[in-house]
Amino acid sequence: MAHDGDNCPPAAALCPRRHGAVLVYTIISMFALVGITSLAVDLGRLQEAKTELERSADAAARAAAYDVLTSTSQALADAQTYASYNTVDGTPLTLLSSDIVFGKWSPATQTLVTSSAAPDSVQVTAVRSYARGTSIPLIIGQIIGLDHCDLTFTVIANSRPVAPNGIIGLSSFDAMNNLLIASYNSSITTTPTSGSSNSNAILGTNGSITDGTGNLNGSVILGPFGTQSGLTISGSSTHLSSAINTPAAPSWSPGTNPASTPQVYSVGGSTTLPAGTYWFTSLTVSGTLTFSGPTIIYINGNADISGTLTAANGIPANLVIYQIGSYTFGDASSNFVNITAQVIAPGSDFVAKNNMNFYGEMLFNTITVKNNANFFYDEQFGIGPGVTGNAITLVK
Repeated sequence: MAHDGDNCPPAAALCPRRHGAVLVYTIISMFALVGITSLAVDLGRLQEAKTELERSADAAARAAAYDVLTSTSQALADAQTYASYNTVDGTPLTLLSSDIVFGKWSPATQTLVTSSAAPDSVQVTAVRSYARGTSIPLIIGQIIGLDHCDLTFTVIANSRPVAPNGIIGLSSFDAMNNLLIASYNSSITTTPTSGSSNSNAILGTNGSITDGTGNLNGSVILGPFGTQSGLTISGSSTHLSSAINTPAAPSWSPGTNPASTPQVYSVGGSTTLPAGTYWFTSLTVSGTLTFSGPTIIYINGNADISGTLTAANGIPANLVIYQIGSYTFGDASSNFVNITAQVIAPGSDFVAKNNMNFYGEMLFNTITVKNNANFFYDEQFGIGPGVTGNAITLVK
């Protein structure tokens, strides 16, 4: 029976099938997916190659810095050899001679001074480039005409001689009465006493050790012609086959001190200076001077310490002091000196009159103390006599 007005079309007419359109969308989506996947492969390959290039350059620079203080030709060979030990995108890294530059690192300007006649640093530039036939090939990049990518990475490594561990008077160590040399671990306590100290101290010289009444809770290291008398030693006494190493002095290249602190500086009260690098031509401390964080001090002049000079948090490694030249360090006039630091001053003389406490490690030309002197060597600098070498640091 027919119904007037019933003009509804068949369901098939309402929803026509369009298989061809779906197929086109599918093909486009597949191409997009393949493109994205290929791009991810390119980016992943480049990131991995970049990481490998940086690691290879670091290894080459560190290897070269190990020998830069004694032989630039050997340092050059070291850099090229260690670079070849590392692969970038599956191929050993090759360094040209022009990729390796020697110079002296300037902490003040954070630059490498390449005109230096006594280099202490090496700059390595690692290159993977089309010009050298070593660029990183791309997959998806070829579609837009980019079939390779060049990579370059530059690093600078600095080398400085490390003083032997211990309390070292290169030419002599002289004491009179009531001397104690012991050790402690600053990660456990920053206030050692004679009763709580350890027996891992190290006392060394190439010359003579003389003492009236004193005790060394640890060992003595002597150069080939070194001598020791008077000191009661709990550990061993060892003659080295060669002289204790004299570390080279760092360069004097002063910059601006933190908080505009003057290069001729005197402290009479209690002062805390900001962490950082300081350059002094004279330092006088008759009060208490400490720092808010890790600090390096370069002194090209005398250091008169008749008060307290201490590292941040009482950790000696937080205050490294280099005294450049032949000067005096310590207290020659009053009856009190209290120092917590690592002091490296191979050309200078350490002097303390009475009632001296030192925490950390030191190296001087001579060490002279009179009465009631306590040296507490921090085991955090290492245990074992005669440990020397170079400290290698990536500075840029």
